[in-house]
Amino acid sequence: MKIKNVILGVLLAGSVTVCPVGRAVAADAGPISDAESLSKFAAAAAAYRAEDYDKAAAAYEEVLRGGKESGALYYNLGNSYFKKGSLGKAVLNYERARRLIPRDGDLNFNLEYARQLVERRIRNPSVKVGSGVALSAQVGERICNWTDRELAWALCVLALLLAAAHVSSLYGRWPRRARRGVLGSLCVLWLFCVGVVVVKLAAEKDLAVAVAAGEAKFEPREDATAHFRVPEGTRAKVLRVEGPWAKIRRGDGKTGWVPEKVFERF
Repeated sequence: MKIKNVILGVLLAGSVTVCPVGRAVAADAGPISDAESLSKFAAAAAAYRAEDYDKAAAAYEEVLRGGKESGALYYNLGNSYFKKGSLGKAVLNYERARRLIPRDGDLNFNLEYARQLVERRIRNPSVKVGSGVALSAQVGERICNWTDRELAWALCVLALLLAAAHVSSLYGRWPRRARRGVLGSLCVLWLFCVGVVVVKLAAEKDLAVAVAAGEAKFEPREDATAHFRVPEGTRAKVLRVEGPWAKIRRGDGKTGWVPEKVFERF
């Protein structure tokens, strides 16, 4: 697996100063400078090439705790965990990377390969751990190929086009039929994009990956009857949380209770 070498602009252009949803940050973790983040990123890349995957993963995590994130950073972190044998952490970070660079070929190949490994551990070909959690696989994959930022820009552009067309039709005295056709078409496109955004947000809400192997039970109790195994790397939707337990729904629709610490949201 190759890592992505990125320059300052690529690493920081998509970076944020807030912690991504579902990520736990140490209480003493604070923002780091761009120069420091680049230094740690380079150190992590060097450690990865030297096959010191523990050191590489730790360095990438330090950059994230410093308030920086990018698709390349999550991708490299996922590769480091994969090489360490931590399949759950690898899938988790590949999923996080996919939200930022959904059409990256290397990322999608690695994620799909990791998902296949998880499916083999489940030993049930009908269970698709990487899709079908909230949407059908085909629709879900198409929607996930667009980032939230791209969809937001699409909405803004369509809104501007709609406003410009409306003003132009008034001052240009367009024929009524032409005005209705153009404005109506733009309104339909804008509403369609809004619908895509709503569906995408609903589908991605509370999605999580098992970072450790576990066992789903029928009830949120240690002595409850076991329902199904939860291999490391399983993707599921967290339906609700009760104390230390979380109710999840797997890709095949099965639901069960697992210790909340087994899953980490992305």
